[in-house]
Order: sequence, then C-alpha cells, then structure tokens
Amino acid sequence: MLHNSLLIRDFLKRRNANPVCIERRAVHRSVCRFPLPEDRTGVVALDGCWDFVVDDGVDGASELRRDAVDFLTKCGATIQPLSPRKVTVAVDGSIPPGAYHLAAADGSIAITASSTSGAWAGWLGVEKEITNRHQLCIGKSDVTFRPAWGVQISQAPFGSNFLVPDLSEEFLSDDAFLMLAHLGCNGMSIYGDWLLYVESNIFPELNHPDYERNVAMLKAATERAARYGISLFYVPVSPKLVSGHPVFQSHPQARGARLARGSRKGEGELHCLCSSSGESLAFVAETWGKLFEAVPLLGGLILIVGGESYYHCFMSPDKRNATDGTPVLAKTNCAACGKQKPEAVVSKLVGVTADAVHRSSPAAVVAAWPYSAARWSADPYQVDLINALPGGASFLSEIDKDQWIHKERAGYSKLIWDYSIDYTGPSDRIVEQAATCRGRGVPLLVKSETALGLEFIHVPYVPCLDRLAEKWANVRSLHPSGVLQSWMFFGSFGSRAEELGWWYCWRPELAADAILEHIAARDFGKASCHVRRAWVELSEATGHLPCIPPYFLGPFFLGPAHPLLPRAGAEVPEGFKGALYYKQEHEASLSSARIGEREPLVFNALPDYPNQWGFIADDLARSWEVFIAELERAMLASKLAHEAMGAAIDCLGALAPDHRRNVEEEALLVEYMHRTFVTCFNTMSFLMARDRTGPVQDGQSARKAVEIAVAELENTRRARALYERAPWLDLGFRLEGDFPPWNEMLVAKEKILLGIIGTQNMA
Repeated sequence: MLHNSLLIRDFLKRRNANPVCIERRAVHRSVCRFPLPEDRTGVVALDGCWDFVVDDGVDGASELRRDAVDFLTKCGATIQPLSPRKVTVAVDGSIPPGAYHLAAADGSIAITASSTSGAWAGWLGVEKEITNRHQLCIGKSDVTFRPAWGVQISQAPFGSNFLVPDLSEEFLSDDAFLMLAHLGCNGMSIYGDWLLYVESNIFPELNHPDYERNVAMLKAATERAARYGISLFYVPVSPKLVSGHPVFQSHPQARGARLARGSRKGEGELHCLCSSSGESLAFVAETWGKLFEAVPLLGGLILIVGGESYYHCFMSPDKRNATDGTPVLAKTNCAACGKQKPEAVVSKLVGVTADAVHRSSPAAVVAAWPYSAARWSADPYQVDLINALPGGASFLSEIDKDQWIHKERAGYSKLIWDYSIDYTGPSDRIVEQAATCRGRGVPLLVKSETALGLEFIHVPYVPCLDRLAEKWANVRSLHPSGVLQSWMFFGSFGSRAEELGWWYCWRPELAADAILEHIAARDFGKASCHVRRAWVELSEATGHLPCIPPYFLGPFFLGPAHPLLPRAGAEVPEGFKGALYYKQEHEASLSSARIGEREPLVFNALPDYPNQWGFIADDLARSWEVFIAELERAMLASKLAHEAMGAAIDCLGALAPDHRRNVEEEALLVEYMHRTFVTCFNTMSFLMARDRTGPVQDGQSARKAVEIAVAELENTRRARALYERAPWLDLGFRLEGDFPPWNEMLVAKEKILLGIIGTQNMA
C-alpha cells in the first residue's frame, strides 16, 4: 500500500462516499421486524413502549442511543422517552476493565460497563441475543461478561481510508467506527509515514509544513472513534531519505544503513536513520512523546521491526560493496550498528519508543512485530528478541506464518510463508514465542486473518467458516492480551467470518459447532442446513489450495477475470494491469515515484517447478501433476458448496425477508468462489497444455488448450452475470492498489477466449 494518502486523495474520497461502500457499512441493513415470543418464560419481551437511556458518563452516549433506537425500531419495538420500561447503559468503575454487566428483568434491561468500549460491547451483546432468537426479547439474566482478550484491532471498513494523514470525515466517516463496534472490536489500525507528524528541535530539517493540520486531524479522528469505543493503533513507516538529505549533512552520525534497492523506481541511494545514533534515538523519543501528548486517545503503536515499516539498520541493508569503499558487514552496512547484536539494537529502539509513548499515555500499547525478521534474525522464532525487550513493550506475532505443513494424502508440502486461509495454526514459531512471553511476563498480541488468506485476497471474505472458526479457537488457545485480526487488504466487511472474533472473545463457553449453528440459524433460517453444508465444502476446498501464490497476481487474485493468453511471452493487455502500492516500501519517504506505475496482474508462464511458490511434491518429477490435481480437488469441492447454496436458494419462498437477503448474498459469494476455483484450475491446466505437454505441431496440446478455453468461456460468462448482482466484489473498490474494474476485465477476457477458440491455433 502507499505510505500516505497525499497522492490519492480524490480516489480515497470517492471510495468513502461511494453508495456501494456506504451500503455495505450499514450495520442494520438486514434487520427486519421480529415477532414477540409466544412463551415468555424466562425472557424479557420488548412489547409496549420502552425508553433507551445512556448515561452521560458514556463518551458517545448520543451515538450509542441513536444506534440502539435504529435497531430496536427496525425490529418492531416502540421507543418513547420517559416510558417506565427502560434499557439503560451506564459506566461504573467497579466493573472489571473491558467487561460489562447485564441485568435483565421484567421491564428493565441494564448494561453497566467500565468504559465506553465496554458499553458498546454490552449493547452489542443484547442486539446479538435478539437477532439470534429472531424474536423481540432477551433472556432474563444477572451476569458479568468478560472478554477473552482486552484489545481487538481490525482494519478499516470497506472503502474507508486508513492512510495518514487524511483521516477526516470525508475520508473516514463515522459509519466505519460504528461498524467496527458492531464486530466487537475496540481498535482500528492506521498506517503510514510518521514524517507527517514531525516538528522537531533535534532534526528541524525533517519538520513537516502541515504538522499542525495533520496532528489536529489525527486528534479529531481519535475523538470521533472514541465515541464508538474504538481506539486508533498506528502502524508507522520510518523515514527513508536520500544520501545527501539536509538532515544527514547537518547530522552525519544520523545517517544509518544504505538500503537495498529492491524494485525502487526513484534515483539515488536511500538511508534509514541510524538506530544506534544518540541523536536519532532522541529524535524518535521527541516525536512520539509529542504526538501522544498532543493526541492522548491514540491506542498505541504497532512497530513492524522485521522486514518493513519501522526501520532500523538491520532491516533492509544493501549488501553490495559500499560506495564509499568501506566493507559491508555481515548483517548491515552501518558501521555503528554492525558492531552490535541485532536484537540489542532493535530492542533499544523499541524501548526508546515505548518510554516516550508511556510518559504521556501509560496505558498505550507499544508492540514489536517481527514480521519477516529472518532478514536479520538468526533465531527463526525471535526468542532472543523477546528476551531483550524492555519492560512496557508488547510482542506481536502471526498465528500461522513461517510454517511448513505436509499434505500426506496428496503427497506434497506447503510453505505458509504468509497469512493462510488453509492453515489454521498455531505455528511452531508462535507456540514457542507465546511460551517465552509468558515466562518473561511480556504481553502477547496475535496477528490473524479472520476473513481471508493470501491464497485468496480478492474477496471480502471466504465463506469457509468451519476453517476460520478453528483458527479463532487456536488464537484463543494462546491466551493473548490482544488480537490484530486483519491486515489492510479488502477492508472490513462486517461479515460472519469477522463476527467470529466476537463469539470467541465474549462467548468462550461455546464450541465451534454451536457458534456456527447459532450464526447459520439466525441469518438463514430454514435454509441454514444448506448454508452450513456450503461452509463445510468451502472449508474442504480451501484445504486443497497447494500454495500461497505471489502477491496480487494470477487467477488467485483476479479470480474469474483472469485471462488465458494464447502465446507465451505475449504482452499483457493494459486492461489487466494495475498499480501495486505495496512496492512503495522500496521508495523514499513521501515519494511519488511509483504512483503511475502499472504492472501485469496475469500469470502467463509457469516456473519449472512450483517450489518457487512454496510447494514441494514428495515426488519432484510429478510436481505439476500433483499441483494441478490438488486444484482439481479444490474446484470439485467448491462445486459442491455452490450446489448447496443452490438448494438454499430453492428455499427462498419460505424465508423471512432478512433470511432471504442473506441467502441471496451468500450464494453470490459462494458462486464467485467456485468460479475462482474453476479459473485457477483452468489457468494452470491451460498453461501446461500450451507450453509443456508435447510438441504443438502434433495438435494434441493445442486441442487440449482449446478445450480448456471453451470451458473457461462458460465460466467467464457465468461470472459476468454475477457482476450486476454483486458490485461489491469489484477489485476496483480496493484501496491497497489501483486495479481495473472487474466487469471490464471480464469483457476483455471473453474476446481473448473467443479468439483462441476461433483460430484453434496455438503456434
């Protein structure tokens, strides 16, 4: 993604205000009237008139009341001020932190919490009980609910901006915070260059001209979010500056490691700030101390100290011979840092940051996240880093990353090199990290993906809820102090997959099957058995995904819009190219060098062996055969899921309006997943037939390729029919890149397929 919003402001404004995005963020869009219970034994029925009163001690009292009244009115309740029957929400310091107490008796429902986030959690619990029952009532109770973890952080919702500094209502409207509150979250991640928040006496050369405006906007965003019980957690990107930058001319000791070029488009050499320099560390402390003093409601910092973002001299050093003739050291080309152990340097940087933050905000989370730390850490589990962390710092790691898993029945091993929808964890790495954290008393936060994985990041969520529930159970088994439940991919969609986080945090007594039965019965009514079968089959299908493919590339990303090109080495049409913002990581801070760069998103050749994608067959000679066989199994299982949703569609006439709408939408998504599986299988099979299975001149491979193109043409036409009914599937809505509209790609793809079929000439 880009490291700030400055270069795409108009795009971000349009997305936030787009009617499709606004409609998807509406938290009560599926709510309808519920009947009163016939049997009122043990329940509080909301018949007659009720008042809804929120104590002034709840920050955001008016927002909470407005949301509750909207829900209750749509459910059929009558809300009338001063009615003797009341729902009350209040803050009470005697309630345990993060918890809430619910007391429900005839004519009275009272929610008492220790904080605004607890008050929202309490109201959400009541709302969920009403919708779960599908009746206008809740059970009588007098119980305190405690969360399994204290911090639950989500990405920004669909279409909402998360890039600093543009966090005003035009870019990040309040419906985003409301949606996250309804998912049970109390945190949202924001991302980008921290140079935007610099006003320094130590390095005045780095002062930003819009410092006051940027800080004021951030402060206002935290205050708006707080009214919904949401804190903003900042993932900062450190300065990357050219060699001759004025700050290095004035402070030569501040110039740190020369950075590797990677795919950089900009000219010149880049350096980070030296992570051992006293001046640099003082500047870091000055910046964060001032920011948290000016913006006291910030929830904390998530410091990626592994392979990107929070730079130090070991993170991404250039390993070429130094341009000034000095030797390149084993781990870094910075002479000052190269004399020290990486863990010592990184832990000191984290400690300086945490101390500065905690002087103003003692409760703020400052978490070190060693994502891809293999670049500099000789310890694959980063236990040495945990042991070196100073007091006050937390540790964050992934539930699944950096694990080999063996698929014995299929005959191959798969590397989970990044977030997976297939592997549910916990990895050997995080099990060891969690044990080390417990031994040292370091708070552990767990990074997961609640709705998708890098096998499929082209959808709002993958409806394989059995597999995702298993992943949440594994997250909970680590007893974390907090969860970062998603990175900034599609955008939080308010999906059932994301809602699983609420169930596992607030209803730990329920097993996975019970949770999924609750959700299915609530949302799909008499069709729930068919939907459950679809989830099971999709969970089976995702278990046959043979690799985590390259980022934002190929049929795993473009789905059924991915074309089949007739010739190896053919130029990819412009309509299948996009801007990949994650490559901004290699550019200088605040640079626009990559903003207009568009790259092919298409697979048009296969590597010699799929082991380049983290796939190793037990029999190497059969690598592609095993790979494609797994894709075929995945495709067939997804077809069963699609057929199950067809049975659910047959029930529409017997369903309540909310159930009918939910079934229709879930059926669209499941069909889209099936179309994606078909395209993945067809693409790989086509490339094999076109390039690898015998001489073209004998015609056999050409005929096979044409047969595949015919099958894919039917799949493409069926996918086109989805678009009008499901515009929210369009890749063009994504914020972490600039991608072509889905329908335009499908039209262009159909023309290419017709050309292949018409000529039947693959020479």
